[in-house]
Amino acid sequence: MLNLSKQDLLVLFELCHRICETSRFAASHPAEIVVIDKIAGDLERSLSDPFSEDYPQILNGARDALLEEYRRRMGRESWIETVALDQI
Repeated sequence: MLNLSKQDLLVLFELCHRICETSRFAASHPAEIVVIDKIAGDLERSLSDPFSEDYPQILNGARDALLEEYRRRMGRESWIETVALDQI
């Protein structure tokens, strides 16, 4: 589904690791944005749901399911509960 090089993966790893360590979503290098753009393009070519009329409901269901699964495994006191949303 995703077509990422080793360089892409290293840059993505660093971005994800920093987000997990700081609870802050912010790029520190333009290459991080390049990797996000590559992923978005690959996902756009692979998924049909974003073009569905009921996409908002599909997305909300997926978000809720992922969060509940994570909370079952990690508890409700994990670092994700402290992340400030809408940081832009």
